[in-house]
Amino acid sequence: KYWANRLVRKSVLAGAAQGEPGDVRTAACSALWAFSACDLIQKRMWDDERVRETLLSCAAAKIHTSAEAAPRPQSEDVRSLAFRCLAFLATESLNREEMWRTRRLSAVALQTMYVGGALRAEALKVVVELTKCYGNIDSMEEAGVVNLLKAAA
Repeated sequence: KYWANRLVRKSVLAGAAQGEPGDVRTAACSALWAFSACDLIQKRMWDDERVRETLLSCAAAKIHTSAEAAPRPQSEDVRSLAFRCLAFLATESLNREEMWRTRRLSAVALQTMYVGGALRAEALKVVVELTKCYGNIDSMEEAGVVNLLKAAA
């Protein structure tokens, strides 16, 4: 019921914005993670452009704070929570094909799996969920997902 409250959604998404302090972003991403666990709203969350943009921004390896400043590394806590949210949203079968077709998502998940490290398992969970959609199989094969999954096994 809380997700239905527009002010709650707006506050959580504002807290996860790149300009916010790290602890605020982590708390906001934790709230998004908790909401994304609810099967009843997963489709609605992915369909909300603001949620989608927030999660993709939080999952990215680098933060671009301004056009003049060099990008800086994103907090691993924020990235981990974003990947966990995305993995929950990918459990909704109606989201899977569109999520894979979202180039920013597929690129950040594959890049994170390729680079390895602490976030590899989180990105892997997202990709594994997306493999459950028959419509994704050909493009995932072309993107080298099969080889990445074999390497992760």
